[in-house]
Amino acid sequence: MKPGEPWGEHERALRRFGAALARDNRYIHDDRAAAALAEPLVRQTLLAFHNKDVSTGGALEQRAQLLAHLIQRYRRHMRLIAANDEDGEWASGASTSRPGDLRAAVHRLPLELREALLLVVVEGFSHARAAATLDITLTLLIQRLATARRILGGAVQSDRGSAESMRWRGAPHLRLIK
Repeated sequence: MKPGEPWGEHERALRRFGAALARDNRYIHDDRAAAALAEPLVRQTLLAFHNKDVSTGGALEQRAQLLAHLIQRYRRHMRLIAANDEDGEWASGASTSRPGDLRAAVHRLPLELREALLLVVVEGFSHARAAATLDITLTLLIQRLATARRILGGAVQSDRGSAESMRWRGAPHLRLIK
């Protein structure tokens, strides 16, 4: 991307995806903390691409490259946190999610499953583009999506009694998270 090109759409996508990725109910328990964690990673990603020539593809290709870079930075950051977390102090906080909360169930997914699900559901990437962004095979991406959906379906099914009173009872279980 060159200076002067419109960054707004890519920045919003990076911030949205970064905050959704960072809020995992194990280390980060609320949206504000997730956005605070994602912000420096988003800035580093944008700075890394500021002088690069990534104009070889269209806007979707540029976004995929930016998201792939952000995912790599987030994984590196989480490995450092896990390595320094000898006492388990981060994981000791109680989750504030209520039973049947689909959003909380998404954030409890393992990182690999959450990345795949968020790219396809939130960002609207095709399976092939999401697999390329994550640098995995299409088969592995589909397996991760199926596993994530099975886990989420189980989380919703296990709390079917309280779902009776919810208005979305008859709606599809997986919706776009914005």
